[in-house]
Amino acid sequence: MSKVKKKSIYQQTSLSEIDVRLEKIINILGLIFFIISITVLGTILLFDFFDIAEMEISLTRISFAFMIFTGVSSALSFGLSSLMKKQRDKKRSIFLDWLLSELLLCFFAICTIGAYQW
Repeated sequence: MSKVKKKSIYQQTSLSEIDVRLEKIINILGLIFFIISITVLGTILLFDFFDIAEMEISLTRISFAFMIFTGVSSALSFGLSSLMKKQRDKKRSIFLDWLLSELLLCFFAICTIGAYQW
């Protein structure tokens, strides 16, 4: 028998309180975006399609772009949260990729609404 101890392949990484808070904040952010998109869609369905009240709410280009923006932001936030839980060693690069994708999404949303208004 060999007296050499085998090193474990999987390294135990300690979670700091800041890492746990960051994951919770990103998860809550995705939940907020999801609730906003469901609220806007529910409002349009209730007031426009089912004629519950005499109010006339229509699905315009801006409200449609807002729903798409909040839905995609929700999906990106939930995706970031799950990736950060699975790959804790690449947390910094995943977070920077998420920030870049949110920046590009906001840029395209602003340009799209500007093009519709022009």
